[in-house]
Formats: sequence, structure tokens, C-alpha cells
Amino acid sequence: MMNSPKRCFEYTDRVKNAYKFWAIQLGGCQVFAWWGRIGTQGQSKVWEFNSPWRTQRVYEEKIADKLAKGYKEVTRPTPGSGWTNPIPEVVEPEVQVVDDKVVWEGLEDSNFLERLQKKVRAQYGKG
Repeated sequence: MMNSPKRCFEYTDRVKNAYKFWAIQLGGCQVFAWWGRIGTQGQSKVWEFNSPWRTQRVYEEKIADKLAKGYKEVTRPTPGSGWTNPIPEVVEPEVQVVDDKVVWEGLEDSNFLERLQKKVRAQYGKG
């Protein structure tokens, strides 16, 4: 699956002092999202799935959820909104076998072990 164009949404409510941006993009079996207050860099998150169908479904569900909350799709960003940021880089650690032991390098990604456990459980069952 190729990267999709980034879809961008904004929500404003002067009464609630809410000025938010939210953006989403598909990349392979990953969904990338950016969100925050307009005028800030905001934050980002990556979800990784085992199948393109699951990835597409989650992508569509997240968009539907934001539209239901009152977000409006925009084609031109509000100046300073963080949704213009590039796709976050997801770096998988390097695995080596040394003397029959598995050696992991690059475990800076705190979510990697959780994602690895999910993949192992999905492939081999409970454990």
C-alpha cells in the first residue's frame, strides 16, 4: 500500500476556547496522526497493523470519529498549525544472534516491545 495524501482537519469553538488541528495519513500498514492546538507543533502517533485492510478500517474509523466530533476537513492550514509536520520516523531495532543469544540494538522506541509482543502473540497464539 502506498502512502496516501495527508488529510487535515480543524476544530474551532470560541466559546470553549478550542482551536485544534488533527491530521492523518496512511503509509503501508501504518496510520500516522498529528494533533494539537492550532499555532503549536502538537504531537504525533503511529499505529502499526498486520494487514492493509485493518489499517484502512482504522484510518476510516478515526476520520469518521473526528467528523462526528465537529472537525472540518481543510485544504489550507491555519498558519503555525503542526499538521504540516512530516511523517514521524519509525525505526525498528536491529536484531543480531550472537552465541545463540538474541541481541537487540536501538530499543529507544518504548513502544517497540509492546508491538513485538502483539505480533508474536498474533502469530503464535498465547504466550
